[in-house]
Amino acid sequence: MSLYTCPKCGFKSFTWVIEDEPYVLTNWGCYSCSYLALEDERLERICKICKQKSESLLKDEDREYWWCFTCEKENKA
Repeated sequence: MSLYTCPKCGFKSFTWVIEDEPYVLTNWGCYSCSYLALEDERLERICKICKQKSESLLKDEDREYWWCFTCEKENKA
């Protein structure tokens, strides 16, 4: 399983587990800071920065935001 940069702490310790199929909910969790987020994979889009289809809508207990797993940045738009 791959590790990604955590949107909260910035460490490369963010990983995923798929909840159900075909309605694919992905649970993301950080081993470093215990940050948790949910992703609905149906809401993936092309990143305006890197032009890759690797931007996902993440939702945690406080907010929803777009996160690019290629750029490893939040997109405000």
